[in-house]
Amino acid sequence: MVAGMAAYVFYWQTEEGRNVAAHKLNAALTKLNSDFGRIQLANRDFANKLSRDNNLIEAITKDDRSAISSLFKGASDARGFAGCLTAIDANGKVIYSSDTPARSGYNLRGKNSAVDYVLNNQDNFIGPTYALTSAQSIALSVMMPLIGSNGQCIGLVAVSQPINEEFLTGEAMKFGLLSEPLNGVDLVLLNLKNTGQIYATPGLLRERPAYLRALAEQGVKAIPNWQESGSWQIGNLFSWFTNLFNKNANIPGLVSGFIKDHRFWQPYNLITAASHSARNASNNGVEIIGVILASTPLSSPGIKPGFVILASCIMGLAAIFSIVALSTQLSAQPDGPILALIERVKKWRSDKHLPPGKKFSGAWQN
Repeated sequence: MVAGMAAYVFYWQTEEGRNVAAHKLNAALTKLNSDFGRIQLANRDFANKLSRDNNLIEAITKDDRSAISSLFKGASDARGFAGCLTAIDANGKVIYSSDTPARSGYNLRGKNSAVDYVLNNQDNFIGPTYALTSAQSIALSVMMPLIGSNGQCIGLVAVSQPINEEFLTGEAMKFGLLSEPLNGVDLVLLNLKNTGQIYATPGLLRERPAYLRALAEQGVKAIPNWQESGSWQIGNLFSWFTNLFNKNANIPGLVSGFIKDHRFWQPYNLITAASHSARNASNNGVEIIGVILASTPLSSPGIKPGFVILASCIMGLAAIFSIVALSTQLSAQPDGPILALIERVKKWRSDKHLPPGKKFSGAWQN
């Protein structure tokens, strides 16, 4: 009983800490998801303006990198834009990108599903992207086609916010400035396309938990129950059933959290349109290009080891007293009826007549 009580208290303590951490990370990822939406709205507005700039359209038509660079710089400075601008021609060749201006001429046709979609359909694309530039980074991007004077698509312009260490650090700082501060939340980005690319916020880099090293060495394979995009395992059934009761399930890309190194970790998948090589019937035309892990230390509010010991001792003493009292009562209970029975037997032997059983009740009366 004592061991059971101790086990229950420790279990309750762990679950309480897990629930507190899960609630905090749910609030943090809700804020992050909201920021993603806000960033994409701003990117769309900027891309729409650039796509209507006749000077930019002319510079891309002429493959004039110097003019494109100047136009991009002027437009970014005017808006205070700190992201990346990319110009791509109708064949999918990168003419100029502000994050890697020295590199150009590489082709993204057939390698980037978002670029293919915009050029093939002359339609806008909004969502996470990978490797729009030689930096091979994940970004929140908006792409819009550029239509020349002849009505033909001459290329596209992409407005992107790279998700890197600087971006993650800024988001983590914002969590602490909310009206209800979310302190102690760290973020990690794993790039599924470039397994050597991992970004983490300063708090985790200072602490350097063992699990962070595992993520750096193994990538997403270090995430419990990780599955490649489009694969089906029996665990999917249980994850689906769990999400029916998961209040976090309304956040796109959010999956079940877990505990490592006395921290709670919550994965947030970055999903985009699948490239031609990755497209198959089981993934519905989408793929995971990265995973953001939100993490916070587990807390144990109101529960101390001393409380567990004290509660266990009290329950143990209560059990002992209960056993002693019960055994005393049971041992004393039959004495009266048995003595009365003996007295009746003696009376019967001497008088050959049994007196009424006045001292008996229940089964003893019979």
